[in-house]
Amino acid sequence: MAEITPDFMKDFDLGELDWGITTVSSKPDDEVKRQSETIQQVSDAVSTDVTEKLNLLLEDTAKILEVANRKFDARLEERQLELDTENQTKFQQLEKLTLPLLYNLYKTSDEAYIHWPNRKEIIQGQIEKILKLTRD
Repeated sequence: MAEITPDFMKDFDLGELDWGITTVSSKPDDEVKRQSETIQQVSDAVSTDVTEKLNLLLEDTAKILEVANRKFDARLEERQLELDTENQTKFQQLEKLTLPLLYNLYKTSDEAYIHWPNRKEIIQGQIEKILKLTRD
């Protein structure tokens, strides 16, 4: 079907005039409202999903930290027990190195003089044993 152009428009070139107008099947307000509602629904769904996932992630992180803390505490207690046992053994060895000397000096406390030949080498040997025990 041929297009009818009114007489007053015959001198104008209608192909060059573009005012940016296009026809639509519904009112722009309705379309914008529908798009806004759709966007809001998608946004709400995504927000809820993200919130749920973050909450699950926080719960999982809390569980992991709890397990890690329990393992750390158990290892700390185990190490403390090892150190206590090691220290007790070292103190017993230290007693064996020093108490005989002190006991012998105590036994002879009523005598004014001590006869102790070669004491330099003996004392040096005991000092080395004590240092080895306390500094390892």
